[in-house]
Amino acid sequence: MNAVTIIGAGFGALTAAQTLRKLDRSLRIDLIAPRPVFAFYPGMIWIPTGKAATQEMEVPLKRFFDRMRVSYHPGKVRGMSPDARSVQVGDHDGNHDGNHDLANDGLIIASGTSFLNQPAGCEHSFRPCGGVAEIKRLTERLHALQGGTLAFGVDANPDESRAVRSGPVFEIMFGIERWLQRHGRRDAFRLVFFSSSPEPGGVLGPRAAQRILAEMHKRGIETRLGVRSIRFDADRVVTDQGEFGVELIVYMPGLTGQRWLDQTPLPRSAGGLIAADERCRVAGLEQVYVVGDAGSPAGPDWLPKRAHLADLQAAVAARNLVAELQQRPARSRFKPELVCVVDTGERAMLITRSASRALATPPLRAFHWAKRLFKWNYLRKYR
Repeated sequence: MNAVTIIGAGFGALTAAQTLRKLDRSLRIDLIAPRPVFAFYPGMIWIPTGKAATQEMEVPLKRFFDRMRVSYHPGKVRGMSPDARSVQVGDHDGNHDGNHDLANDGLIIASGTSFLNQPAGCEHSFRPCGGVAEIKRLTERLHALQGGTLAFGVDANPDESRAVRSGPVFEIMFGIERWLQRHGRRDAFRLVFFSSSPEPGGVLGPRAAQRILAEMHKRGIETRLGVRSIRFDADRVVTDQGEFGVELIVYMPGLTGQRWLDQTPLPRSAGGLIAADERCRVAGLEQVYVVGDAGSPAGPDWLPKRAHLADLQAAVAARNLVAELQQRPARSRFKPELVCVVDTGERAMLITRSASRALATPPLRAFHWAKRLFKWNYLRKYR
């Protein structure tokens, strides 16, 4: 009986588990993650304004693991053998006493990324993809404010421009602005968006970036574009083109690989992610695949870090891995595409991009409710 190890418990990891089980009922599937919980990050944008509760966005996975016959291994990866056929697992608190090795015939890495620890003073900001605890802290801080300046920023990895996730910052910013309007408090607040890019959201496509900037201007959100963040203080954002006082900073730094990758033979991209081809295969290793944000696969410069693409890549990786285990050619390739819905509070823009076309709609109520319906429907299979 072949054994496959999956690292992670997010979109790509769970889609990989489902696809593997569908393709081969006899596989032993081991999954490594700090907690047996699926966090639905796309829905956390609604928590600060009270449109969703924190408990809605985390789903315990025991039932799913039981249905899929997945063996869950709590902890974090500490390293792996030179051929990646053995993964070293340590406990989630960082202690080494509980370390053990988990053998595999195939490996799918879906562990996500880490954030670049820059600029100095990042601890004074709130990260939209920092988890439920981070969003709760942001919510408490926001609701305690009576007025002042709210800053929202996005930066990419300077060594890999597509290692960026700007959508959640846009959505939280637009949602907060609309929430302040509804409660008659907008005049008490100044909203500022800043980015090192002169065209934030550019990976979404030129039309989408134009619509997002137009929405900012329409709502009276100030923009500081093409500025390099130097430092965050508790009450100040300092850039290479000036500084401004703030009461709250929501900031998404560039993405890079997690630290444990340094203890592995996995090849890295310029930005520190795991290098892979269009079939999601990790270069130079047998029967090792990477999906979702952890990877830097072959593809266009605008290839997004989105849950939709993680699902597509996970299905491809699972099909190719099963084919290899059954001594068949691994021929599946993922289609480079972007599909996302950027929520603006009570409306949303539908944005798509592929090799041949790009679409960005105006904000419409129908897409806001479609996004909320998608959350409910997506989470059903894990509850």
